[in-house]
Amino acid sequence: MDQAVAVGVDIGATAIKAALVSLSGELVESFHQPSPRTPAALHDFVHLVLGQANSPIRGIGIGCKGVIDTATSRVNSLPGDLNFLESRLLADVVEPGDLPLYADNDARTALIAEVLWGAARRKRNVVLLTLGTGVGGAALVDGTILRGASGAAGHLGHMTLDLHGGLCICGNRGCVETRFSSRAIESDYLAHLLPFETKSRNAPAFCWDARFPSYFKAMWATVEWPEPLGWYSCSRDG
Repeated sequence: MDQAVAVGVDIGATAIKAALVSLSGELVESFHQPSPRTPAALHDFVHLVLGQANSPIRGIGIGCKGVIDTATSRVNSLPGDLNFLESRLLADVVEPGDLPLYADNDARTALIAEVLWGAARRKRNVVLLTLGTGVGGAALVDGTILRGASGAAGHLGHMTLDLHGGLCICGNRGCVETRFSSRAIESDYLAHLLPFETKSRNAPAFCWDARFPSYFKAMWATVEWPEPLGWYSCSRDG
């Protein structure tokens, strides 16, 4: 009988990735697509992966941006591009049938993997940052994953660095994400290239999206707005 596998899914703001993984943590096959923008697209991607398995599947694990209720797979908070998942049960969206489905914040799932098979093995106190479209965070404290009463503990990407900084998707200003993420770095780069300056740090901000072609960004920067736009960039995922 073929070795059983688990399905791992990472729902990111830019891409969704999945893998068939052996129970010992070995990668069997990987999958990659642009991030879904509807529940149906997420459902179809996961079932595409399930259909590629040639071995018995033990279950599905999902890492997703935002605040996730691990007991129910409910997405409690998820601003940005993946907001369509907010208040939904991922189990209802995916419809796994008889397969067990577990979900957690993506940075926490990454930390759990490092504890089991990676750099955090045999460690009891660890801080992990995931750097991509946004900035995710997770912490292991005395051998236990830090969650907090609301499930938001360890979301280090939303710690304030600048009280007067750019507006973040979480509603705060000057979060780590607004300074230290792929979108933030891209925005800073464009701010130095394009002939566009702001007069007010408190002005409404425009978040440069990596999917915009360069010529559109240049055109956008030359528009005469009724009030100056502030430069910022932060993830649209939690």
